[in-house]
Amino acid sequence: MLKQVTSKKGKVYFYDRERYTHLIADRKCPKCEKLFPLNENFFRERKSHQGGFYRVCRICQDASVGDPRSRRERDRERERQFNGWGFPKAKRDTMLAAQPWCMICLSTKNLMLDHCHTTEMPRAVLCNECNSGLGKFKDNPTLLKAAIAYLEWFKELHTLPYYRDYWNCK
Repeated sequence: MLKQVTSKKGKVYFYDRERYTHLIADRKCPKCEKLFPLNENFFRERKSHQGGFYRVCRICQDASVGDPRSRRERDRERERQFNGWGFPKAKRDTMLAAQPWCMICLSTKNLMLDHCHTTEMPRAVLCNECNSGLGKFKDNPTLLKAAIAYLEWFKELHTLPYYRDYWNCK
């Protein structure tokens, strides 16, 4: 008896499950290394595979998945303890409380904890604007020095009268 199966990509397979299962009557689960008869009771169906079954037995699949509710609660607990890049929220809050201003512009609004993107270690408290600015310069001091030199050069250039006349500046 031929069975037609369509994969997720739309490819159509035909195979004879009875003939295939007679060739391989038993299958060894790679996780628990036990030998089970190759049927729906011990292995879940896998329509996209020519053998028609998953390699891992039902018992091992169920054990690896676990209870989704407990997994969800573990994830929520981790989110409560840590922020997105793995630094404990309690330490972050103590750093923010100890330094209630930005290290660069001394602003007290929109404060956050800056961190190094290569080591994931926290650096200091910065405002959102300064933190975003560092990110735009890819945390590269050479680029920041070049930007400073550029701004200082234009600051001097703006004081020259012919430049102001050329651009009709006040």
